[in-house]
Order: sequence, then C-alpha cells, then structure tokens
Amino acid sequence: MVWLMPIPALLAALWSRWLPGARWVTVLAALLGFALALVGAHDILHGQNLPTPQSWIGLDALGAVFALLTAFLGVTASLYSGPYIAHHLAHVTDPRAGLRRYYVYFNLFLASLLAVPLMQQPALAWVTVELTTLFSIFLVGFDGSKPALEAAWKYAVITIMGATVAALGFFLLLWGLQRAGGGPQTFAALVQASPLMNPLLRKVAFALILFGFGSKIGLVPIHTWLPDAHSQAPTPVCALLSGIEVSLILYVVMRLLPVFIGIPGLHLEHWLSVIGLVSVGVAAFLLLQVHDYKRLFAYSTVEHMGILMTALGWARSPRIR
Repeated sequence: MVWLMPIPALLAALWSRWLPGARWVTVLAALLGFALALVGAHDILHGQNLPTPQSWIGLDALGAVFALLTAFLGVTASLYSGPYIAHHLAHVTDPRAGLRRYYVYFNLFLASLLAVPLMQQPALAWVTVELTTLFSIFLVGFDGSKPALEAAWKYAVITIMGATVAALGFFLLLWGLQRAGGGPQTFAALVQASPLMNPLLRKVAFALILFGFGSKIGLVPIHTWLPDAHSQAPTPVCALLSGIEVSLILYVVMRLLPVFIGIPGLHLEHWLSVIGLVSVGVAAFLLLQVHDYKRLFAYSTVEHMGILMTALGWARSPRIR
C-alpha cells in the first residue's frame, strides 16, 4: 500500500484544476498521505512488506522516517495554505484562478515529495527529485512579481545544471554496475556490486553527484539561489522547501554513500566533513546579517544541511568510530 502515498495529492491536483473546494480536498489528500505513511512505518516496525534487492519501489526503515516527516509537513502546510493564500489573493482581479493554480502546483509538489522515499531505483529517485524541483519552481514564481520571477529563474538555472551533473554521476554508477556483472538497477544492488566497480569510476561519480546534488541541497558555495527562492515562495511552500525538500535530496545522497566507502585515496569522510563545516560557518555568519524570517529559514536550512553533512563525514571517520 505504501506506493499509494503520492496518489491522493495527485488526485487533489486534478480536482483543484477543474472543481471547487480545492482547499479542503488538499487537506484531506495530505491527511490520507500521512495515514498511508503511518501504515508503511507500522509495517516496517513489524518486518512486513520490506523491499527486496530487486524492488524498484518500496519503503525501508530510512525511507519510512523521511516519508513520515514529509507527510506530516504536508499536512501542516496544507492546513496553513487555506487562510494564507486566501489573504494573499484577496486583492487580485481573479482570485479563483490564482487559487486553482496554487493548489494544482502545491499538490503536485507534495506528491513528488512523497514519491522520493519510495524509490529504490537510482534513476527513478533522480526523476522524482527533479519533479520536486520543477513544481516548486512554479510555486516560487507564483507571485508574478519581478523578485519572485528572478528568484524562480535563478533557482531553475542553478538546480537544473546541478541535476544534469548529478545525472552523469548516476549514469556512471549504473554503467559500472553493468560492467561489474549486472543485476537489478537498485540502490541495494549498487552497494553489493560496488567493490567490483572501477575505483576511478566511483571517484568521478562521487564528485559529480556531490557537486550536482550539493547545488540542490544548498551547500556552500553553490547555495546562492536558496535564500532568494525560499524568501519569494508562499510561506507554506517555503516551509516545505526548507523543512523537507532539501532533506529528501540529502536522503538520496545518503542512499548512495555506501557505494563510495573504501575507495583508495578518496577520503570520503574528509570531503563530507569539510564541505559540511564550511556550510555551517558561512550560514551561521549570514544568519546574523538578515532579519526577514523566510531568509532566516533559508540560511538555517543551509546550516542544518552542513551539520548533517558533517555528521555523515564524522560517522565514516575511523578516528571517531
């Protein structure tokens, strides 16, 4: 049943496009998604319906944590969206058109977010991550003002370039999997086959994925789009961007990290720790320079992603273990 998690939000997007009552349909869809995430987490706790190494879609323990967080934030954001967007559009010429547009993109964004933890296949994970970016670009530019459109374009250009770079890294890993004997193109199969892959190929793939997805996570120095995009997005969307979207992208990176362990000369823990600490330091300094609460959210996101990257690096350090 866990694969159904994104479906209510998709149906709500269709409803919002043509039928009235989008506000409460969106809340209901978010609640259904949360209920399905709870069912999935319950199954995980009892060892039921676990994905096999051949599964392309499924929910494991790590995915269940992120699915629950995503679904919960989806509920809170959908509840706040009603009064927020009604007030925001109170003085426009055609508020109904704005409401339809907002709820269509909001539900598509939420559906793509809920799909990310379900993907056990790297290519599908990349696709769902890019869908979150695509739909959130429309939400960042929802206002139609010059600052909002500039932020949306900046967000689109930097993150789509990053996605292209990350896609090359994914391609190298899947090609290396075939060279190492083939098998199902899943995260589990990549981890199992990684000792048989060419070390140089894994190094290049690591660099491409870290740089590509690092631009989407908001790691310093490729974080410059994030404060602008988050500050221009509607507040409920800002909460989803800061609260879960970047975390889900880091989740995909975490699924791939075991593939890069043990590569001679890579020093994985050093790269993660240094990038994380630099991001924490720069974000902490910039937090002192701003007063807009959305920008505070944005720089706090950069800082927290830095903390998580540092923790991942230290977790791999033999000195700490």
